[in-house]
Amino acid sequence: MKRKEKFKKVYIIVAVEHGKEMQQFVEDAPLFTIEQAMKHDPSQWPEHNLLKVRGEIAIYHNTPTGRWVVDCKWDWDKRKWIKVGIKTSSAKAKGRALQQWFAEKVGEVLGLEFGKDKDIESRPMGQSGPDLRLSEKALKLFPYTVECKAGKSPGLWAAIKQAEANRIEHTHWLVVLKRDRALPIVTMQADIFLELLKRGMTT
Repeated sequence: MKRKEKFKKVYIIVAVEHGKEMQQFVEDAPLFTIEQAMKHDPSQWPEHNLLKVRGEIAIYHNTPTGRWVVDCKWDWDKRKWIKVGIKTSSAKAKGRALQQWFAEKVGEVLGLEFGKDKDIESRPMGQSGPDLRLSEKALKLFPYTVECKAGKSPGLWAAIKQAEANRIEHTHWLVVLKRDRALPIVTMQADIFLELLKRGMTT
């Protein structure tokens, strides 16, 4: 069985013109750490004056879901990289991406369909209830009320409280957290985890 590769965050420097990535700075661009990327001075690049007029330079990083997210932008006047602040819409997008990722992974493990009106569905933003909507079939295989939180410093205890408040009858709460630049983690009650461990050892 082929071993699944561990997610690795990498950074690329992208020149953007009118909202489109300029391919010459993407196709041949090496993958950096954030420290390596921020050492580059775009004002020293060829045709930098043209870029200054037409577009912007930004550092992007990848995510476990395959998306690329802007991390820093080059300030032409100050000649330095400026970290991009997280807007409310961006924070919500991170939470939504985590929900969709977890719904997909649970579906793959259980052999169930995931997506809109499927056995496992990521809760639409703005609606109340658990972050994963499960059919009766899914609940029998996965009896958990899921709460997902993503961001710079996602609050664990607040997430647990919310999961408990939304807990579906005959299920246990389960919290999925993803901090920026880190892999997702799962938190649950210790006695539930030990029971799962016990079952695994007896099968």
